[in-house]
Amino acid sequence: MKHFSLLLALLISGSLYGAGFKAGFGKRLITPPTPIWMGGFAARTHPSDGIAHDLWTKALAIEDAKGQTLIVITVDLVNMPKPMTDMVAARVMHKHGIDRSHLLINFSHTHSGPSLSWRTGTDREMLHRIEGYRNKVMDSVTEAAAAAVADLRPAQISYGTGKVGFSHNRRERVPGGGFRFGMDPNGPVDQTVPVLRISGADGKLRGVLFGLSCHSSALTPTFYVISGDYPGIAQAAWEKAHPSATALFMQLCGGDQTTYPRGKMELAEKYGHELAGEVDRAMAAKMTKVRAPFKTAMLTTELPFAPFSLEGFEQQAKDSDPLVRRHAERMLKLYESGKPPLPRLPYTMQAIRFGKGLTILAMNGEVVAEYSLRVKKEYGSEEMIVAGYSNDIPSYIPSLRILKEGGYEGHDAILMSEHPGVFGDRVEETVMEGVRELMQAVGRAPQK
Repeated sequence: MKHFSLLLALLISGSLYGAGFKAGFGKRLITPPTPIWMGGFAARTHPSDGIAHDLWTKALAIEDAKGQTLIVITVDLVNMPKPMTDMVAARVMHKHGIDRSHLLINFSHTHSGPSLSWRTGTDREMLHRIEGYRNKVMDSVTEAAAAAVADLRPAQISYGTGKVGFSHNRRERVPGGGFRFGMDPNGPVDQTVPVLRISGADGKLRGVLFGLSCHSSALTPTFYVISGDYPGIAQAAWEKAHPSATALFMQLCGGDQTTYPRGKMELAEKYGHELAGEVDRAMAAKMTKVRAPFKTAMLTTELPFAPFSLEGFEQQAKDSDPLVRRHAERMLKLYESGKPPLPRLPYTMQAIRFGKGLTILAMNGEVVAEYSLRVKKEYGSEEMIVAGYSNDIPSYIPSLRILKEGGYEGHDAILMSEHPGVFGDRVEETVMEGVRELMQAVGRAPQK
């Protein structure tokens, strides 16, 4: 009888956890030395002069019964240059023997964090400070991932959603034509807060992954203090309420979304605590069990730019609009260097599906909310997370509507870059063709 009981216990254990998950968490502090140049707002005129909140990189490792390992890394930075992200990815992939589709790196896109790029005219001391910080970030991200893998233990994972009201469409129409940063009460918006709850085999809470489609810019260019903005505040508030657990924030499709109102530290604090509270409310409600195993897919497509030419840039270099003129001058220098701009932008997306349910779609760039809404319309909003700001942030990714309307997300922002100009009219359909290919690869069918 004693041996039968032991066998029964082993069978039950195997049915609960052998076909389930292991999960682990890792985190490293990445608060920069100060003063340091800040990223996110070109209007700032001097480096940071203080620290309001610490910045972190965190990792969630998940292993399924097949022995597959998935690592999700979140970073409290506006972005990382692609060579840095590629180097970190190579380190993590090599150390843990995983494919690139099993690694998701997402940036909170805080506009009150450090810049990892060098500004023209930066003095030698600042250059050394930024270079040292870049190395620290790469080491810290790699270490957080390793700590998460070392922490793998039997786990239960569940999924639910909440909603916040402080995220709004920021494309406010200007009387007479055009757009400005403000609030459009009738514009597309996705205020959903997806919540992934991770607990131990005993049901004890170990951590949470949550997200929102909303720019991390409650703190405006007048702030020169380092902060994770509302996402960093939300993570810290949630962890304070759950001292033994880890919170990770994932930036979703917030390209044209922002907090409203904004511009005060009290507002960033308010939004952060509201978001943390909504995560708890979602966990207190009925959640759906996330099933193993998981399946991943990743692809790189090419987004076409609108037609351009050397002759066109020569004409634009005489334009009265300084934004158009400076962009044309940069393009002409590329031609002079023998490396003219490319007609298409390489664009990477990945999909992760757990069992026959929860699906995470992670996309490059500053993706606008219409993509999240369209994907959910085609494939269902149940158990669907659509994230931008993942793996690389080469530019804004406008919908066709925004591309035709213009404004910052569709026109102005890309003219501040090294890209040859606005996207061509097929940008949205090209993205969606890639989405459909990924969904098919992970076995998620469109709604009937």
